[in-house]
Amino acid sequence: MFKRSSSTSRSPKQCWPSSRVNAVMVSQPLIIDCDPGIDDAIAILLALASPELDLLAITTVAGNVPLANTTANGLRVLDMVGRPDLPLAAGAERPLVRVPSDDSSETHGETGLDGSNLPEASRAAAGEHAVDLIARLALERPGEITLAAVGPLTNVALLAALRPDAFAALRRIVVMGGA
Repeated sequence: MFKRSSSTSRSPKQCWPSSRVNAVMVSQPLIIDCDPGIDDAIAILLALASPELDLLAITTVAGNVPLANTTANGLRVLDMVGRPDLPLAAGAERPLVRVPSDDSSETHGETGLDGSNLPEASRAAAGEHAVDLIARLALERPGEITLAAVGPLTNVALLAALRPDAFAALRRIVVMGGA
């Protein structure tokens, strides 16, 4: 994660503290697969603020609330921080093998971000499916990208089943496991 720098001047991405070794941080390429309610909105904001991460894309999945809402919420968060350049693609709208249970609207509100007072999204999601976006990026940068799955794992399962080449091209998958 760190590379030695031949330069002795300090740069904004320099590892801190570094009294003996002049190390420069290399940002980890990251895709977040999520179902943005309050928790995942915070995860997106933290990833965007971290100098250790290079957020390449966000993909959404139905979970806390229906897919239309999770996708709109992701776009609203990106609008709030002025990142219209960051691709966001919608993925699976239901679980693969079970009937969707009640969503988490009791916790996150009907939209998933109730009470946030964020305006409606200024753009639509990318035209490609979330699994296709993950696959394309993984194959463009084999062995480099971490996929952080912080929602239901439906998009990850679809990637493994439909695009095993792209699944294998990911550096690693980090999962926020739950009940």
